[in-house]
Amino acid sequence: VAVLIFIAALMPGLHLMQVLPDVLSRAALWVLVVVFLGRGAVTYVVPPVFNGSTQPFRSLNFRYFSPLCLMLGLGFLVFALFS
Repeated sequence: VAVLIFIAALMPGLHLMQVLPDVLSRAALWVLVVVFLGRGAVTYVVPPVFNGSTQPFRSLNFRYFSPLCLMLGLGFLVFALFS
Protein backbone atom coordinates (compact mmCIF):
# COMPACT_ATOMS: atom_id res chain seq x y z
CA VAL A 1 0.00 0.00 0.00
CA ALA A 2 2.83 2.37 0.84
CA VAL A 3 4.39 1.87 -2.60
CA LEU A 4 1.06 2.61 -4.32
CA ILE A 5 0.59 5.79 -2.28
CA PHE A 6 4.15 6.83 -3.16
CA ILE A 7 3.45 6.27 -6.87
CA ALA A 8 0.20 8.26 -6.55
CA ALA A 9 2.17 11.12 -5.02
CA LEU A 10 4.63 11.05 -7.92
CA MET A 11 2.00 11.04 -10.69
CA PRO A 12 1.42 14.83 -10.93
CA GLY A 13 5.17 15.41 -11.20
CA LEU A 14 5.59 12.67 -13.77
CA HIS A 15 2.72 14.15 -15.76
CA LEU A 16 4.19 17.66 -15.70
CA MET A 17 7.67 16.45 -16.64
CA GLN A 18 6.16 14.31 -19.44
CA VAL A 19 8.08 11.23 -18.37
CA LEU A 20 5.22 8.91 -19.36
CA PRO A 21 3.25 9.00 -22.60
CA ASP A 22 0.38 11.50 -22.32
CA VAL A 23 -2.36 8.90 -22.70
CA LEU A 24 -0.90 6.69 -19.96
CA SER A 25 -0.31 9.65 -17.67
CA ARG A 26 -3.86 10.99 -18.06
CA ALA A 27 -5.35 7.53 -17.60
CA ALA A 28 -3.38 7.08 -14.37
CA LEU A 29 -4.58 10.46 -13.10
CA TRP A 30 -8.21 9.53 -13.80
CA VAL A 31 -7.74 6.19 -12.06
CA LEU A 32 -6.47 8.08 -9.01
CA VAL A 33 -9.48 10.40 -9.15
CA VAL A 34 -11.89 7.46 -9.19
CA VAL A 35 -10.04 5.53 -6.47
CA PHE A 36 -9.74 8.41 -4.01
CA LEU A 37 -13.22 9.88 -4.58
CA GLY A 38 -14.76 6.41 -4.45
CA ARG A 39 -12.97 5.45 -1.24
CA GLY A 40 -13.85 8.75 0.39
CA ALA A 41 -17.49 8.68 -0.67
CA VAL A 42 -18.22 5.08 0.33
CA THR A 43 -18.23 6.02 4.02
CA TYR A 44 -20.94 8.62 3.57
CA VAL A 45 -22.94 7.18 0.68
CA VAL A 46 -23.10 3.58 1.89
CA PRO A 47 -22.93 3.86 5.71
CA PRO A 48 -23.67 0.18 6.42
CA VAL A 49 -20.35 -0.77 4.82
CA PHE A 50 -18.41 0.21 7.95
CA ASN A 51 -21.14 -0.30 10.59
CA GLY A 52 -19.59 -3.56 11.73
CA SER A 53 -16.18 -1.95 12.14
CA THR A 54 -14.56 -1.73 15.51
CA GLN A 55 -13.60 1.42 17.29
CA PRO A 56 -11.44 3.45 16.83
CA PHE A 57 -11.38 2.64 13.08
CA ARG A 58 -15.01 3.59 12.54
CA SER A 59 -14.82 7.03 14.13
CA LEU A 60 -11.36 7.83 12.73
CA ASN A 61 -12.45 6.72 9.27
CA PHE A 62 -15.53 8.94 9.41
CA ARG A 63 -13.70 11.93 10.87
CA TYR A 64 -10.28 11.88 9.17
CA PHE A 65 -9.57 9.22 6.55
CA SER A 66 -12.63 9.62 4.33
CA PRO A 67 -12.40 13.45 4.20
CA LEU A 68 -8.69 13.10 3.39
CA CYS A 69 -9.48 10.72 0.52
CA LEU A 70 -12.15 13.12 -0.78
CA MET A 71 -9.71 16.05 -0.69
CA LEU A 72 -7.02 14.05 -2.47
CA GLY A 73 -9.55 12.93 -5.07
CA LEU A 74 -10.69 16.51 -5.65
CA GLY A 75 -7.08 17.63 -5.93
CA PHE A 76 -6.35 14.96 -8.53
CA LEU A 77 -9.58 15.90 -10.32
CA VAL A 78 -8.61 19.57 -10.55
CA PHE A 79 -5.12 18.59 -11.69
CA ALA A 80 -6.46 16.18 -14.31
CA LEU A 81 -8.92 18.74 -15.68
CA PHE A 82 -6.59 21.73 -15.84
CA SER A 83 -3.21 20.24 -16.72
